[in-house]
Amino acid sequence: MMCTMMGVLVITGAWAKVFGGPGDDFAYSVAIGATDGNPVIAGYTTSYGNNGEALLMRLSLNTGDFMGAITYGEASYLQEARSIIATPDGGFVITGKWERFLWLFRVNYTGGIIWSRGIASLAGGAGGYAVARTSGYFLSVGYLADDIFAFLWNGSSGDAGYYTNQAEDGEQGPLEIKALAAATAPDSGVIVAGWRYQDYYYHNTNAYVFKTNPGSLTRQWDRDIGDDYHDEEAYSVCVWPNGSSAIAGRRDGDILVVNLASNGSVSWVKRYDAGTSEAAYSIITTSDGGYAIAGVRAGDILVAKLASDGQVVWARTIGTSGVDVATSLAQAPDGSLIVVGYTNGIGSGGYDILAINLPPNGEYQGCLSSVSLNISGTSLGSMSGYGALGPFACYLYGGDLTPSTVGVNPAILNICQPLYEENEEKGWIPSEPRITCCSAPGALIFYSDIETEIRIYGSDGRVVYRGDIGEGNNRISIEAGVYLWQAGPYKGKAVVR
Repeated sequence: MMCTMMGVLVITGAWAKVFGGPGDDFAYSVAIGATDGNPVIAGYTTSYGNNGEALLMRLSLNTGDFMGAITYGEASYLQEARSIIATPDGGFVITGKWERFLWLFRVNYTGGIIWSRGIASLAGGAGGYAVARTSGYFLSVGYLADDIFAFLWNGSSGDAGYYTNQAEDGEQGPLEIKALAAATAPDSGVIVAGWRYQDYYYHNTNAYVFKTNPGSLTRQWDRDIGDDYHDEEAYSVCVWPNGSSAIAGRRDGDILVVNLASNGSVSWVKRYDAGTSEAAYSIITTSDGGYAIAGVRAGDILVAKLASDGQVVWARTIGTSGVDVATSLAQAPDGSLIVVGYTNGIGSGGYDILAINLPPNGEYQGCLSSVSLNISGTSLGSMSGYGALGPFACYLYGGDLTPSTVGVNPAILNICQPLYEENEEKGWIPSEPRITCCSAPGALIFYSDIETEIRIYGSDGRVVYRGDIGEGNNRISIEAGVYLWQAGPYKGKAVVR
């Protein structure tokens, strides 16, 4: 999303903080709220609740201030929140694990549970790694024993829909296969990414990607990407409005990014090497038409901005004396990058949640260091038709899972000087009131320091929206088109796609 204030790009702040308690606290996924633009983190905690519960935490986009956190769980069981997506009503849908169950639950803006469902099998333990929307359903993907397990849930009620698994049946018997990421395509189908073992002799892995039809678990296409002598694994996937996509992960000890056309054919492959061991655990599309990736480099967090062709725009690292890993990132309404993960080198307990707000240009002096990523093109094989995607034959059971919820207050530590504080007088954040307009799919998001009336004009000059905006983020749903807007003394132009 591009954000302007009278035609000037505005960044609301840059900060890096650690959140945690006496136990272990992990961040696995982050999503930007649809109504307020603030990041919400999904993860896992042993510091609070019943010694192993799912955790949701909301932070202020502008300052990184703690805005609240809730644990979800039940005594004597382990619960994890692995993936979170925002819903238009300001709430969220989360998938993860509840002991042996693949777990999906939906919450409102305040974190209250709307519905909570689980599904499992006598064949083995199950868990969810990713969730995406598809034609009135939510598709959660994860694992059941050694197979991919996918399940469709009714978006409104959470009722169980269709389910399937994908087993690898080769000459040597079933092979292990994992689904770790999912993203909604423009036609409302879902692209799923992960990896599979090639065979039982070498145990090399290949990246594996497939696309489902809208509102269904039938498969449009699949691709097995790799060669016979290296390990290729996909940990994240993102999709463009034209249907093309990209996966990110690793090839042996290097970062791997593969760009795919809308039919699944490989457009280009890039390897990124920083001289140590690297992996990318998250990839997103950015408002300038490129990509951002986040992961790990030799025990430090790595964040990089890529152009549309995979060339490196910038790359940054941040680390402590311990292990630091970035697991997820998202682009905020102001164009900044929210990076989340975990660290055991600083904080309150064993592992603590680490969250960073990074400006679009990657500049955060005194906090992150530049690093060189060497790029090489790689020729990888791409084959289709691996595995069988079909109904699961083993007995399934499940239903409502009702966790207890507890509000928590973790210890908070700034690990870098926030730039919005350090540079306020220098103009990083203007001291006078401002209004920022951000273009998002099907909406305009206005960040305002004041309460004022706003008017939005169509290309023909007619008023298409008139109303009031308040302090903070204000989301206005609007059809695709080119618009002019005016709010008090501020005005600008915006394009909605």
